[in-house]
Amino acid sequence: LHKRARDGGGGGAGDDSGDCDGGGEAERRGTALTGEALGELAGEVVGEIRARVKEATRGLTTSAGIGPNFLLAKIAADVRKPDGQFCTGWSREAVLSFLAPLPVRKVPGVGRVMEKVLSKALGVSSCGELLQPRCSRDTAEMSPRAASCSRWRRRPRHVRDTSAT
Repeated sequence: LHKRARDGGGGGAGDDSGDCDGGGEAERRGTALTGEALGELAGEVVGEIRARVKEATRGLTTSAGIGPNFLLAKIAADVRKPDGQFCTGWSREAVLSFLAPLPVRKVPGVGRVMEKVLSKALGVSSCGELLQPRCSRDTAEMSPRAASCSRWRRRPRHVRDTSAT
């Protein structure tokens, strides 16, 4: 399994699995898998699966995404369509840099309507913009973008503010 994927055998499935770099087989023996080593192993396994599908179906192409969770892997599968695989990376920084430029529409479950709501209500069009602060708690002045979400910051009337002033 590992040799075919590493050598690029089986229909070229190993050619584009380089995004999940990590330690080699020797580094993985006898030790717990690190995120990078796990990524490399996942890349090899996915490459082998893609090669077997291509061989068994006489040429059917497949795309695969590799990530730390199902949602990220599903999004990553669209990156190298129609016949490739992509790894988001395993560190927090790698995942955030992968997600930042993506349109919110690429997130499963976000359709035309939700995309429009996010754009109009919050001025958000990319996943990276979702992480940026839109409301300032310390300043009385708000930007037009932040003003659109100020109504969500208000506390309901039935909640008492018990913080010391």
